[in-house]
Formats: sequence, structure tokens, C-alpha cells
Amino acid sequence: MRKLGLTLVILLGLAIGSALGQAVTATPVRVVIPTNAPAQVTLEVVETALPTWTPTEEGPPLLESKADAGEINVRAEPDPASQRLGSIKPGERYIVRARYFSWYQFDFPSSPTGTGWVYGELVQIIGNPSKIPDTNPYAAPTSASDAFATQTTEALLAVPGGELTATALGRVLSLPTVTPDFSAQSSTTNVLPTYTPPADVSAPSAPMPVLEEDVPLTLEGAITTVTQQGIPPIVPILGLGAVGVLGLLVSFLRR
Repeated sequence: MRKLGLTLVILLGLAIGSALGQAVTATPVRVVIPTNAPAQVTLEVVETALPTWTPTEEGPPLLESKADAGEINVRAEPDPASQRLGSIKPGERYIVRARYFSWYQFDFPSSPTGTGWVYGELVQIIGNPSKIPDTNPYAAPTSASDAFATQTTEALLAVPGGELTATALGRVLSLPTVTPDFSAQSSTTNVLPTYTPPADVSAPSAPMPVLEEDVPLTLEGAITTVTQQGIPPIVPILGLGAVGVLGLLVSFLRR
């Protein structure tokens, strides 16, 4: 009886469940999913200056001993017989200051003057050799006035038209300002300047003309006369020849 009652309860539950399942229907629900709109992106162009290349300032030339030279003697002057101030060891570098033919002047702290000289064939130059100025340690030192005049000349020539200005200034002569002392002269010593007549320079006299009666009637005399009158010598010769031919012709006709 219990089993039969349990079976009836299960069947009744199934019948009620199927009835409820047919009565309840699913209602569709509209689901709206929000979408994010794309945001407007504004790009701002910022102009930045391009980096420029700035060359690094080149330092002064340096010198060091060559690898096969070893220690090099440093001299007080560009002369192998001058005083020895010390030596340069391999790997040491010094600033070059000047050049005198095959010698280099450089900073040498052990020197009393702060500089020394070394022979150029024993060292190598590091840097630009064209930046080493030439010098003459044996030249006579210039005075302050000469140095000032040199600087003034260089300043004038650096300005356009400076050569003309320097030439114009060079032509200006400063006359000495001397004040005569009249107190030391008495009235008796004041002598007036005397007049000196000029020297008698007479003009050279013109040659006297040669008169015709002074010249003999010869061929040479006729040529001389004609030459003095500015006529070529060939003219009287031809004239005399014509006279001779005419005389021969006259004598032939008389025969």
C-alpha cells in the first residue's frame, strides 16, 4: 500500500510539472548593449628646432718623443750646443708654442723661462702643425714705440681704405716750432739782407752764315753750301753732271 501511494504521488507530481511547463512560456527581452563611441583625437604638431652641429674647438698642437727616439734633450735655445734644461721621456706630451726652422719651442715647467727647445726630427706633432707660429729667438727686441707703430699699422690696414689713410698720414710733415730769441740781438747786429745780382749767363751766339763768296766754286764747296742750306748732297752732284753733259753736247755740235 505504501509503494502504491508513493507511485501515485510521483505520477501526480510529473503531471503537474508538465502542465506548468506548458503554461509558462519564455518572453523575449530586448537587451541594449551600450557601445563606446570612438573619441576624437587631436594631434598637435609642435615644431622643434633641429640640433645643429657645433664643431669642437681644436686645442693647441702637442709634441711627444718618437717611439724610437727615447729620452730627448731639452735645450735653452734652438742650438745643440746650448744649455741642457732636461729631457722628454716617451709618453709625455707638451704644448707647442713656436717653431724656428727644425726646432720647436714648447712649455717646459722645469725651465727658468717656462719654455724649452727640442729638435723637430726627434718628436712628432699631435694636432694641426699649421697652427704653430714661426718665430726668431735671435731677433733684436723691438721697443714699445715700434710695437705701438706696428699695431697702429695693422689696425689701419685692417680697415677698408686704410692704405690710403696711412699714406696720407705719412705725407704730413710736422715742422719744428722754434721761437727766435730777439733779446740776444742788438740793434747794431741786425744786418739787412744784401741783393746779389744773378750771374751773367749770355746765350750762345748763333753760327755765322757762310757767304757764297767765301766758298770756292768747287764740287766740295757746292756740296758744303747746299748741305748748310738743307738740300740733300745728291742734288748738286746731279746738277753738275747735267752741266757737264750739256757742255759735251755743245762741243760736239760745234764740230
